[in-house]
Amino acid sequence: MTPKQKRFCELYLTKYYGNATQSAIHAGYSKKTAYSQGQRLLKNVEIIKYMSKLKAELLEEMKNDHYNTIKNLRALANFNIQDLYDEKSNLKLIKDLPSEVAYAISSTETIIKKDGEEWDIITSMKTESKLKALETMSKIQKLYEDIAPVNQSFTIIVGKDG
Repeated sequence: MTPKQKRFCELYLTKYYGNATQSAIHAGYSKKTAYSQGQRLLKNVEIIKYMSKLKAELLEEMKNDHYNTIKNLRALANFNIQDLYDEKSNLKLIKDLPSEVAYAISSTETIIKKDGEEWDIITSMKTESKLKALETMSKIQKLYEDIAPVNQSFTIIVGKDG
């Protein structure tokens, strides 16, 4: 398979999904022959096999992306501000935070100022919105419920012999 054919497959399955002509043009085939080239390529056994392989890889990437999104939303939703402090109520260093706690922090600011003879170090942290994470997770759950309803009713009829 040529690099141009591979590029056609990648474009057909992603950017120009389902548009063989545009995929052929952007893969480097002539605009004049792009339509016929695209149709011919879609019937090529080698192309069909390669596209099946690419589809499987894309599906796996989507599953991983979905899993990571849920994992990250869960980290935001479960964030507890107490996790930022040690047992003596001192703010932990970011490098000492578990990754799911550090993920919830959107920014930090350290201010050093002199108070008389002593220097004070004030650190502030902003966190991502816990409410927004919960709302997003609820929306995702709603999508699942729309696909596979949770509440299903059915009737069981038991006869005299059963």
